[in-house]
Amino acid sequence: MLRHALLMVICSTAVKYSESFKCYTCNYQQSATPKVGFVCVTYPANFTLSNNMVECNTSCTTQLQVDRALCVIRSFNRNCSPDKTNGCFPDTYWNICKTSCQGEFCNKDDLSNFDRSKCYGTTPAAPVGGTDSVTQLSKLGTILTLITYFSL
Repeated sequence: MLRHALLMVICSTAVKYSESFKCYTCNYQQSATPKVGFVCVTYPANFTLSNNMVECNTSCTTQLQVDRALCVIRSFNRNCSPDKTNGCFPDTYWNICKTSCQGEFCNKDDLSNFDRSKCYGTTPAAPVGGTDSVTQLSKLGTILTLITYFSL
C-alpha cells in the first residue's frame, strides 16, 4: 500500500512537471531615464536587470499601462499568474491592456508598437481568447488594434 501511494506521488509529480512551461518575467516602469528596462517591453529574452524567466503552471501574462493624456507606456509587466484576463480596460488616466496564455515563453511579443494616434478613448475593448502561442501573437495584435479604436 505504501509503495502504491509513493508511486502515485511520483507519477503525479511527473505529470505536474510536464504541465509546466517557462514564462518571461520582467518589469518596466517609466522614470527619469525612460529607456532603462524598456527591453522588457520589446525583447524580454535580453532583459538583464533581474532574472527574466520563471517556471509556470498557470498562465504567462502581460500587462501594459498607457498614459492616456501623453499616450506613452508608463509601465509594463510580464509574469506567471493565475489571472486569465484578456482585453483593454480604460479608466480616467490609463488604458490597461492584459493578456494571458499557456505555453513555453508565449508572453514574448514586442508590445512597444501600439498605435499611439488614438489611445485616448473611453470604450473598453472586448476580451480576446486563445491559449497557444500563434493565437497569442494574433491576440496581442488584436488587443493593440483595439487600442486604435479608442476615441475621445
